[in-house]
Amino acid sequence: MIEETARVLRTEAGHAWVEVERKSACGSCSVSSGCGTASIARYLGRKGRMRLRALDPVGVRPGDRVVIGLEEGPMMRGMIRVYALPLAALLLGALGGELVVRSLALEVRDLGALLGGALGFLGGLYEVRRFSRRVASDDRYQPVILRRMDVSVPVVVADMRAGTHSR
Repeated sequence: MIEETARVLRTEAGHAWVEVERKSACGSCSVSSGCGTASIARYLGRKGRMRLRALDPVGVRPGDRVVIGLEEGPMMRGMIRVYALPLAALLLGALGGELVVRSLALEVRDLGALLGGALGFLGGLYEVRRFSRRVASDDRYQPVILRRMDVSVPVVVADMRAGTHSR
């Protein structure tokens, strides 16, 4: 399970809105000035915080610091679908477009590949949108509050030689 700390903003029935501070490794990277990913992170991440809705089996209150978690399996399957599907659809569309133009014996193979790739990519994006709507209400894809960070746990110190312990 992937865990991250967050602060509770407000609560609803069975859910809580939490704010997570975005962390990017780009700031410490030596090539971040010439990297496209770092540029996008700077542009999109200028607020530095992300708000999201999490399942709340713990019963938290606004202001609580909590640990939220997300199962790795569903997250990885979702990432593969979101990133790989449009790319695969683009490549298959380009190949299909070129084959159609070739079978029609036209001289514009590149145009067929371009149009086929564009249609494939748009189809892939449409499928990602459908997937996103479908999993929005699926608890497997939702972050869950695991525990409060503010709760103190008593520590027991044991003296192994004497066989006694103290608090």
